[in-house]
Parts: sequence; C-alpha cells; structure tokens
Amino acid sequence: MSSLNKVRYQQRTSCEFPERCSGNCRDIAGDSIVVHDHETNTGDYEVVYCRRRKFAFTDPFPTEETARYLYEGRDSSDFDTSGKIAVFDVIKDCLAGRELRRMARFKGLRKVSSFLDFGAGNGRFALIAGKVFQGAQVYAADFPAEPPEFLKNNPDDRLRYVPFDEILNSDVTFDIIMLRHVLEHVHHPLSLVKILAGKLNKTGILCIETPNVDSGCAKLFKKYWLGYYVPRHIFHFGIDSLKLILNNANLQYTIARTDPPFIGKTISIILHARRYNLLYRIIGILFYPVQLFIERVCMSSSGISAVCTLRYTDYT
Repeated sequence: MSSLNKVRYQQRTSCEFPERCSGNCRDIAGDSIVVHDHETNTGDYEVVYCRRRKFAFTDPFPTEETARYLYEGRDSSDFDTSGKIAVFDVIKDCLAGRELRRMARFKGLRKVSSFLDFGAGNGRFALIAGKVFQGAQVYAADFPAEPPEFLKNNPDDRLRYVPFDEILNSDVTFDIIMLRHVLEHVHHPLSLVKILAGKLNKTGILCIETPNVDSGCAKLFKKYWLGYYVPRHIFHFGIDSLKLILNNANLQYTIARTDPPFIGKTISIILHARRYNLLYRIIGILFYPVQLFIERVCMSSSGISAVCTLRYTDYT
C-alpha cells in the first residue's frame, strides 16, 4: 500500500490563532481558489483566504496523525537528492553559506556552538551549517525516523539527525534555529514557534522563511503558483499573519522580503511537466528576472523571512 494512500483528510473548522473566531472558518472566509496537487496527483484542494487573520488555509488538509505519510517515501521535491547537476548544487551551497554567515553577523553572535535545522529535508543545509560554524553541534530534524541520503554515513560526529518528536521533547538549546519553508507545513504554527522559541539560548536567533501568499506571482499565476504546494502546505502566510504569530509568541523580530526562485517550477506546473528537470532549472534561471519584475511592480515579494530573538523580559 502506497504511503500516500494512508493519508486521511479533514475539513478546516478552526485554528489556533488568538481570539479564535466563533463558528466555522468558512463563516468569515474570503476568496478561494482550487489548486491541484501537481507533485503527487492526490487531487484538488481549496485554498481559502481568511479575511480576519490575513492568511489562507488548505481545505481539506491532511490529519495530524497521517500527514507524515506525505513525506515518508522522501520522493517529493522537499527531499531532492538528485545530485546530478553539480553546478546548481554549488551555487545553492554558496548562497546557503552566505545566508548563515549574514545571520550570525546580523545578531552579533560571536560564536555559534549549537545549530538546529528544523525541517531539514535532504539535509544539505545542515551539512553547510557544519562547515560554516566550525566546532558547533549541528542538529537536523524532520518527519522520518531515518536520516536522508546526504546525512547517511556522515563521518562528522558534530552533525546529528533526529526525528521531530525527539528534538521537541529534548532539553537541548540552540544559538540558531532555522525554520526554512516549514511553518506552512505544520498543523499548529503558533504552538511550534512558541516551543522553538523556548529552545533558544539567551542570545539565540530563530530564523523563519515562508512563501508569501500576498505576492504578485501568487496573484498572477493563481492555481499554478508553486507556493501553494497542496496538500503539503496547510497554511499560507503573508506578512501580517506572520507578524501575528511572532507577536503572540512574544518574540522580537525583523521582517524582510525574499524572492526564492519559484518561477522555474511554476512554469513546469503550467506546462504540465512530469518532472522538474534540467530544462526547467535553466528556464527558471532565465525567467528569474521576470519573477523579480512582477514582484517589484506589485510592491511585494515571493517569500518573507523573519529573524527573531527572545524579548529581554523572557530571560531576566
């Protein structure tokens, strides 16, 4: 039996956001759009915009007990381990290393002793973190019990893979916690941010990245926009809804606009491509300036990020 066949779905009726709305989520729902699962062809889903909280939700969505089956086979793009196009991997590794160094400098971290990549995917980002932060203990966490290909037989004893439950129930604390394109996958985003904030050292930082549901590309490409990624993306955030989460997690934060290269995969979806291959990677590079132009014209961005720290009163 395929892992995907084990996934069960339920209708959205409520969420965990503060001052919960009375009645069903649909009572205050705004516009909605029907989006197909282009990754594994499990069907069509509605993405419904919540006018009060300024975010969108997928309906129906995978139940909390069975959502892990969407990732169990590690055959989705979240766990890309092709390694066939070295030049792209080198570029991504360089950009990841630069991002990590910039974050450490931004918050004045003199030394990073512990690092967590929560939602590690194929594990490549954790490997880069181990190279950038020499001497740091690096943890990579994700749904499956076994480590991904990039982390199997890893000779560096500073790098450890752990399943989500193990890291959430541990008392380990970190200088940097990365939550890169993970928040949109989880059932309780506010609760998760609060838990991870509790695992920060006094001067630690929590870095969050997510697609921007209010982006110009989302409005232009609509059901073909990669950022919807149903049914794996359960919630879809904009700047206002991300701020809502961070404020209620009692975090200080700096919000920035980002533009992850979504357009190559978006074009492959429009053209009904079976696989995202070298051709569409090249198309993505060629058309990336078009993505940037769309976002500038719309005064938006394809993604948003937040660098968060504990408030002073949390540790005095």
